[in-house]
Amino acid sequence: MSFKHIFMAIAGLAVASVAMTGTARANQSLNMPGFSTTSGPVSNISSIHSSNFNPANANLLVSDDENVRMGYLSNIGIFAELGESENLDTKIDRIVDDMDLVDGYDFLSDFQKQGLNNRYGAGACDTEEGCLESIATYINNQLLNDLNKGGQIRFGGHANMLLLPVAVKSKALAGSWTFNFAGHAQGIGRFVGDKFGVRTEFTDTAGAYIGGVEIDLDGLGNTVNYNGNVVTVYEFAENRIDAFEQIINPTDNDIELLINDFNTQLGSSGAQVISAESEQFLTDLATDYANGTAEVAPGDFNTDLLLATDSIIDAKAAMVAQVSLGYGQSLSRTFDWDKKHGELQAGLRLNYFQAELGRNVVSIEAEANEGGDNDSDTSDSLTDDFMDERTSESNFGVDLGLLWHSDFYQVGATIYNINEPSFDYPDMNKYLDETALKAARALEAQGRLQLKQEVTLTRHAVLEAAAFALERQLLIQGSIALNEAENLIGDEHQYATLSFGYFTDSWFIPGIRVGYRKDLAGTELSTASLGLTLFGTMNIDASVGLEESSYDDEDYPRYLAFAIGFEEKF
Repeated sequence: MSFKHIFMAIAGLAVASVAMTGTARANQSLNMPGFSTTSGPVSNISSIHSSNFNPANANLLVSDDENVRMGYLSNIGIFAELGESENLDTKIDRIVDDMDLVDGYDFLSDFQKQGLNNRYGAGACDTEEGCLESIATYINNQLLNDLNKGGQIRFGGHANMLLLPVAVKSKALAGSWTFNFAGHAQGIGRFVGDKFGVRTEFTDTAGAYIGGVEIDLDGLGNTVNYNGNVVTVYEFAENRIDAFEQIINPTDNDIELLINDFNTQLGSSGAQVISAESEQFLTDLATDYANGTAEVAPGDFNTDLLLATDSIIDAKAAMVAQVSLGYGQSLSRTFDWDKKHGELQAGLRLNYFQAELGRNVVSIEAEANEGGDNDSDTSDSLTDDFMDERTSESNFGVDLGLLWHSDFYQVGATIYNINEPSFDYPDMNKYLDETALKAARALEAQGRLQLKQEVTLTRHAVLEAAAFALERQLLIQGSIALNEAENLIGDEHQYATLSFGYFTDSWFIPGIRVGYRKDLAGTELSTASLGLTLFGTMNIDASVGLEESSYDDEDYPRYLAFAIGFEEKF
């Protein structure tokens, strides 16, 4: 493999990571049902699904002349979120095109060379080797950062069982019970990048690995004095390997000379050009041949030039079944408090979670060096037997809420995940092959990855408020989380929401709502939402991100969500 083909592999795997790579949340660790995509995580008597939020709201969801209220058909929602990209695909295509130009450097026109200098810096491409090093520096110092931000996607969804949730009023207790069974799915695919380099790999004729010499791309333009000439590391490495591979029957002396040349020349060319491990390998190998103790005969000795990087693609998915039992009661009625100015409700909810958590880590180095169609091969590596490497976990969670309400306003507070239930992903130390494990452990040492990851549904508080007019048909609602909370794929969120709505009593005039949401943590995205209630029972809601990513000079919203559901009219 030539240096050019290594750059092509880098570009191809980068495209694959981008190609591979919700609804709003009240309990910010879980997905929130459709109606609330727009209205936010607030208590709202217009939707039975607001029973998923403040448990004190339960007692308001069943009118005084009813005993039971329920959903009808399932409430289903999906979402997808893209990473931050500014024409990342165009940048990658440009690098591939520039590598084609550099490959025929001697035939470039002055205009073409000037174009390269304009992109990589004045004088950067006055020579072929300088141009190659400039491109390598751009990949490691700039494009790599863009890939870490743009090479990711988040996705998920939510669904309720038919006829749920259900609320049942207990007039004897002055309260109401709620029950729900819902499913949540969350997933993420992300590129976690580290510097790219090249490695000369030494193997025997059976393909058994003997050792390797790693060279950072940033050092390819460094110079060495070889055979009386000053040449770049790029020229030395490529030409020296080509010369060795043309020897039909290499002798001990040929191999020792190759090893000593690598050790001496590369070791003197710059601190970051050759790794300490590579230098030790060459020293040991040279000593073995000098002493006649080498295990590989001269004719059974092969070399190959490969991509070297600790970059990976990390994919995680969580599927959770949630069973909830809640109870809300009027404290004002229980203790016979004066209700002239309002009424205080309190509620408690017990959640049972059954979670399936799967994960896969794919080495960019392994994918590139195996060759083939990098886009499809990487996708196959991520999805093949993906959920075979999974854990099955169960736990309980407790939510507590208070809600003060009157005819014109309400304010409330909810503490979610009081006991902070936690779930373990598979220990990837047990599942990864040697190359992927080496890369993952290097990234873990940098604090950028956890091979054995536990996610905790963080305890967090959400405040809510609403004001009403026209007998609660016209309202403004808002909420804010007081602290960050981790979700099932390890992301942190802290949402603030604001919405306006008109909820009509008519079966024929649609209800309408608009909403805004801002994540104060994590990706810090903001979204705008629009929702309609048709025939008093059918809710349709959609959200779009206000931030954009660009691909192929076209702008796309980074976030999209859609939800539809049916429920009993209040």
